[in-house]
Amino acid sequence: MLDTFLPGLHVFDNRTGAYVAKKKMAFIAWDFETLSRGRMIFTFCFFKDGHLPPSQPSYRLLITDNDLNIIQRLLPFEEEGDPIGKEVYFTSNDREVVFNWCMNDSFVILDKANPDSLRRIRIDFGVNQIPESYRGDYDLIIGGSCNYIYETPVVDGDYIAMEVRKKDLDECYLFHVPSGQLLANPSEVSSPYMAFPDCCDTQGHFIEAIVNKEFYDEHVESGFPRADAEFEKHLEDGMALLIYKMKK
Repeated sequence: MLDTFLPGLHVFDNRTGAYVAKKKMAFIAWDFETLSRGRMIFTFCFFKDGHLPPSQPSYRLLITDNDLNIIQRLLPFEEEGDPIGKEVYFTSNDREVVFNWCMNDSFVILDKANPDSLRRIRIDFGVNQIPESYRGDYDLIIGGSCNYIYETPVVDGDYIAMEVRKKDLDECYLFHVPSGQLLANPSEVSSPYMAFPDCCDTQGHFIEAIVNKEFYDEHVESGFPRADAEFEKHLEDGMALLIYKMKK
């Protein structure tokens, strides 16, 4: 568990939940993920008109060893800080870590075994692309009706699920890596519909948690096909998992 106020990492036993220790950090971080061979990757993205603390490396990504010593720095800051922050900067699967910062039309994929081999993917939103002169400016991006990636994408094999925002409207898109196609949900309510997933497994499935009936009702209003009565009854005091199997 990451402590963002008194920089450190609280360690718990993953089998019992028992508290083990706190590891101190010599840098500030807002999110982290694990890599192979005991390494970890952290991010800190300061706000526009703000500044980096004197002791903070001027990079978006810091890779550490198991003792939280910095062993590699990636993605030096190109802008004067971000317009707003994000709750989640990283997602991951069994092989890769995905990183995205706020109000951007691109994201980075890193190999857990070899994070040097990072790939930066920029999505072409056509006429709704963020102009270069707008980048990093919240008011211009919102006022200009630009598309940007809202939640950090989830990658599963050849497919990348993205939640794209335009003003206050969010839509889930699939990016098919081999073809470069950006796939949207159909406009017909009765057609198959995909909401933005929470994670993926190792067998080609995206997974979303439907946490309650209210959350499900919001999906239905957005175009999600209504389930049977038994499913809806279960959601009155329970939750469910939606599993999307992707075509090869």
